[in-house]
Amino acid sequence: MMDNPQDQQDDTPQKKEAVPGLEDVLPLNAAMFEADEILPVPFSVDISEPQHKHIGLLERMLAQENEGTPPPAQPPKAEYHPDSFQRFLRLAIGLILILTITANILYSNRSPSAALAVPSEIVQTRTILRGLSSESMVLVAFDYEPGFSAEMEPLAAAVFQDILTTQAVPVILSTSPLGTLQAARLMQKIQPPTARQPIYLGYLPGGAAGLMSLTNSLRNTFPLDVDGESPWLPDSANPKLQAINSIADFAAVIVLSADAENARNWLEQVQPALNKTPFIFALSAQAAPLIRPYLSGNQLQGMIGGVIGAHAYQEPKQPNAMLQMTWDGFAAGVWVAVAFIVCGSGISLVLLSDPARKKRRKQRQKRRLP
Repeated sequence: MMDNPQDQQDDTPQKKEAVPGLEDVLPLNAAMFEADEILPVPFSVDISEPQHKHIGLLERMLAQENEGTPPPAQPPKAEYHPDSFQRFLRLAIGLILILTITANILYSNRSPSAALAVPSEIVQTRTILRGLSSESMVLVAFDYEPGFSAEMEPLAAAVFQDILTTQAVPVILSTSPLGTLQAARLMQKIQPPTARQPIYLGYLPGGAAGLMSLTNSLRNTFPLDVDGESPWLPDSANPKLQAINSIADFAAVIVLSADAENARNWLEQVQPALNKTPFIFALSAQAAPLIRPYLSGNQLQGMIGGVIGAHAYQEPKQPNAMLQMTWDGFAAGVWVAVAFIVCGSGISLVLLSDPARKKRRKQRQKRRLP
């Protein structure tokens, strides 16, 4: 039996093709890619003399990168250092200012100082507060942080002096968590024994939203006072509050603030609901200029700004002890600062006009250059 020709294996060598099944294609031969040696290719470049110089410069730059940079020469220890002298001078000036202000605060005779020119808004404030009666209820808002107490307490003392003198009842609230404590601390310092006891409503949170709630519903915003009792009941300790149903029923609304943004919140949220109730601001020196334009729009009926405004508010015949103590230290500090500015300017002009000093200054500047 003969085997099938297709099953027999052909042992004859077959012709290898580059791609099986395709003819007339160059076959792949490994010998084609083998080389016995690499023949050098003749190559020459003509380099000019300036290019030679540039190549040498580049080589020197690369060589210097591996070398460490020597540290700069230290100036001699005996050389004059102006920075140390300036530091000593600043410390001396600060110490003199502190001692001057402290001495005026501690050893002032508390005598009334000369009266200042009184602006129209302060005159209006004085007229409103001194026109109160024993039947008046005045809403006072403490809207400043404890850090501003040094400036704001004398200002508040000047305002409360007229309120307590007229036997009006101050109703105190606070938009700061510690405002009620600051109010109680202030009243312990300035409240005379015969004055009416203030009513502490407590803390009003929420910023502008809290002020809107105060405007819409005063009694629901403060259902209880700081003692946990309702001040609106007929048998409460303050029956006069029965006549107060909204914020417009107060004889006046006074805001003690050290922040212009908080003062704007009061103007935007509370002032439109006051109707004819006088609205007065007692502001710090930094906030007063930003709120002053509201006076021309009749949105404010009075304003006191800073220690200077409080000093202008009080009359020389009736000085406030706390305000007078602050004013003495403030005035002494201003005079000492002005004296230092004038003397320092004169000394600088004399030193700058010295030719020898100019030469030494230029030499120091050259030594500092690398």
